[in-house]
Amino acid sequence: MRSRMRPGRLACFEAMMNRILPLLVSVAVLALAAFGWAAWSGQPLPTAALYPDPPPLVLAPGVPPDRGDGPAALACPPGLCAGVTVDVESPVLPVAPDALFATVRALVVAQPLVRVVAEDAAAGRLDVVQRTPILGFPESVALRVVAVGEGASSVILLSRSRPGAWDLGDNAARVRTWIAALERASR
Repeated sequence: MRSRMRPGRLACFEAMMNRILPLLVSVAVLALAAFGWAAWSGQPLPTAALYPDPPPLVLAPGVPPDRGDGPAALACPPGLCAGVTVDVESPVLPVAPDALFATVRALVVAQPLVRVVAEDAAAGRLDVVQRTPILGFPESVALRVVAVGEGASSVILLSRSRPGAWDLGDNAARVRTWIAALERASR
């Protein structure tokens, strides 16, 4: 195939590419190194500062949880969240609500990249933000410990991403993982 460039222009183009290509490769390697560092260290990239923590979610007694506009997952004990799509059924545990709240709080605070936003132990309410591992996007999680019968309690757990964000199943996975950890800790 014959080039439309004159030999002088082709040589100039090759010389320019020989100077630019190493720079482009270096920039790509540095960008990949930043993502690799974030994945290895468990710390989000500095871009996390661009996304402030959202306000706490509302889980009021007697009011069905609001899943909102963004991706969300909900765990609720049987019969307590009528009219709302429940992703995971919360177990009813033979534990007093205050003891269950202490267990739930210890489990949640031990999770990576979690920060408590609001807490009311008397009401059994805990609001946290968990950031995604690499980019540090905030995901709101609201927990409410509820009494279910005499000497038994359960938890309502709502995990929601920012509106317009994709979660790729992260909210549902978080809810399942935290409920499973709660069941193991309460045995």
